[in-house]
Amino acid sequence: MHWSSLLRKGKEVLNVAKPIVPNLKRQSQQLSRVQISTMAVKENLMVAGGFQGELICKNTSVSPDGKLLAVLGDSIDCLIVDAQSGKVTDTLEGHLDYSFASSWHPDWNILATGNQDTTCRLWDVRKPSQSLAVLKGRMGVIRALKFTSDGRFLAMAEPADFVHVFDTKSGYVKCQEIDFFGEVAGISFTPDTESLFVGVVDRTYGSLLEFNRRRHN
Repeated sequence: MHWSSLLRKGKEVLNVAKPIVPNLKRQSQQLSRVQISTMAVKENLMVAGGFQGELICKNTSVSPDGKLLAVLGDSIDCLIVDAQSGKVTDTLEGHLDYSFASSWHPDWNILATGNQDTTCRLWDVRKPSQSLAVLKGRMGVIRALKFTSDGRFLAMAEPADFVHVFDTKSGYVKCQEIDFFGEVAGISFTPDTESLFVGVVDRTYGSLLEFNRRRHN
């Protein structure tokens, strides 16, 4: 359900409480009731994932230029799919376990993927044979990734206690580690890139943390 605070009314986007019929006619199997575990929305695209591995997509546009879709989950590989034809164009190989997160750099050429092997890999989708770099976390799975709108920084969140912010201009060498207490619910940069918000899930310390960007003259 999408709620408009301006119009003060809601609009149903996708009803997962009833069987879902795939758009592709060659798929005859329907999805039964789906329990949503994660969801992402960008422009005209909504992708929802279920606890049993279901993947529900509405429309097709993920990369900033609207041409490519990154599909990852219960596989060690990440698939790059043509948004128009739905065909797999490349397979990104290198992670050692299942993946949880991905984020496109605004220039659309660079894709970051977060994995259960405690690493984030950076890929140039024009040369997908191997990853450009491997960024390591402190302790746990890489559960969330976000580039700033100008592409200057990449935030990488672990399940709890740590968020890492990499400077892309340094070749991802310079990094600030944010250390706090609590499980991470999500991360997001403001559109002007001046602030990073971190959601913390904890019965006692649950909160929304804001970190402001410091500029040096």
